[in-house]
Amino acid sequence: MYPNMTEERIDARPESQADNMKARKAAIEAFLANVDAKAALAAVKADDVDSVIAAAQAGATIAEIRNALGTAEVDEIKSIAAHRWSERFEALRETTENFKAKTGDNVKIFLANMGSIPQHKARADFTTGFLQVGAFQVLGNNGFKTVDEAAQAAKESGADAVVICSTDATYPEIIPALAPKLHEALPNATVFLAGAAPKDLLETYNAAGIDEYIHVKANCYKILQTLQQKKGMIA
Repeated sequence: MYPNMTEERIDARPESQADNMKARKAAIEAFLANVDAKAALAAVKADDVDSVIAAAQAGATIAEIRNALGTAEVDEIKSIAAHRWSERFEALRETTENFKAKTGDNVKIFLANMGSIPQHKARADFTTGFLQVGAFQVLGNNGFKTVDEAAQAAKESGADAVVICSTDATYPEIIPALAPKLHEALPNATVFLAGAAPKDLLETYNAAGIDEYIHVKANCYKILQTLQQKKGMIA
C-alpha cells in the first residue's frame, strides 16, 4: 500500500563477485595466520558439544571443525536463494513501467465515486493505493450524484477497469443501477466494487455485473497481474 508514484530508480551499484571473493579470502588467510587452534581441534569429539565450542572459541574455522569431526565430505550442499517479501510486487510495477515506456500506454482505472466526498473518500483512497502498487493510472474525481453521470464519465475515460466506491449502506441501491450501465459504457472493462460484499448480497451484486472486489482481504497480487494480462503487458 501507499506506493510512491514519483520515485525514480536508483543506479545499480557496480559489484564484482570475483573481487569480493578475493578480498574475503585474503581476510580469512590473514585471520588464520594469527590463530593456533591445533590443540583445540585435536580435542574435538562428535559427542562433546563443549569441545566443538572450545575449538570455535580458539579460532578454528567451520571447515576445520568439520574435518576434525569427519563430516567434511558431503554429497551436495544446496544454496538458499535470498528473496525479499516485496520482490514479486516490485516485478509487477517494473512490468507496468516497462510497458508504459515502450507503448506510452498504461492500465487505466476509473473511480466511479458515488455521492459526496465523505461518502466515497475512504474507499477511493484505499482503492487508489491498492492499484498503484502496480503503477497503474488511477482516474479520480470528487463524486457523482447520479449513476448516469458516473457511467457517462466512465465511458469518456476509456478506462480498462472501473471501481465503484461508496458505502455499504448505499451499495444495495447503487450497484443494480450502475454496474450494468458501466458494462454497457465500457464493454471490455472489468467492474470492481470497493469493499467486500455481505454474504446475503454477494449473488445480487455479481448478477448486477460486479466482476471482482477490492478490500483488505483481496488478493492484491492476483488482481494486479490479471489486469496486466488483460492489457497485454504479460502473456
